[in-house]
Amino acid sequence: MKLPSLFCALLFILSVFSCNTTQHAVASQPLKEISTFEKLASIKNVVTIEKKEPSSHFDENYEIWFEQPVDYNDVSKGTFRQRVFLGFESQTLPVIVELRGYGIGSERAGELAAHYKANQLSIEHRFFNNSRPERIDWNTLTIENAAKDQTTIIDAIRNAIYPNAKFITTGISKGCQTTMAHRRFFPNNVDASVCYVGPLNYQREDPRVYEFLKNVGTKADRDKIEAFQKLCFDNRSALLQMITKEGLKKNMT
Repeated sequence: MKLPSLFCALLFILSVFSCNTTQHAVASQPLKEISTFEKLASIKNVVTIEKKEPSSHFDENYEIWFEQPVDYNDVSKGTFRQRVFLGFESQTLPVIVELRGYGIGSERAGELAAHYKANQLSIEHRFFNNSRPERIDWNTLTIENAAKDQTTIIDAIRNAIYPNAKFITTGISKGCQTTMAHRRFFPNNVDASVCYVGPLNYQREDPRVYEFLKNVGTKADRDKIEAFQKLCFDNRSALLQMITKEGLKKNMT
């Protein structure tokens, strides 16, 4: 009777050891790392993603298209697709959000992203280039709708890729106006904003601009500038050739 009991005890010990070994082997397997592309694809209103050749200091570059409401106050008006560029460098580095007043064309790093070697998110303004519906109701081209476009994109990218990173919006000229309008409607959507030469118009045709130009500097300075501008127009063909040559030389086209 002792032999069968001993055999059963030995079999039990071997079974327990085998189970523990299997569990340890399963637990030691590393979790699969989710790629940036897969994280972008998980965003519900992203309709197209294309991975591009890396540019500037970025490790990865993407062209992304978001599906956005034409009018956030009346979703029955349909949707349009909005283009975004993402330059990915690190999940932990800040994200410089370039808010454009018009279209986007370059994936290169802007001044802030290049200086800090940060990530960059460039958002094309609604209804410029191909970021538009087939038929445009111009009454829906409002700064509030544009700000909601930008907030939707910023929130989606933050949640998918950069949950702990700082977000800084920036823009130049009309892009600066876009940056100011975004913070006016969503003051807490980003951590900071850097504005470059942003006019604050009081009305569509602001007379303060012309009053400023008529009085800035001295009359002699203004006359020199006007003479130089006329000289440029008189030699437009030669100047265009020079600018084109310089642009090719610096890879700016």
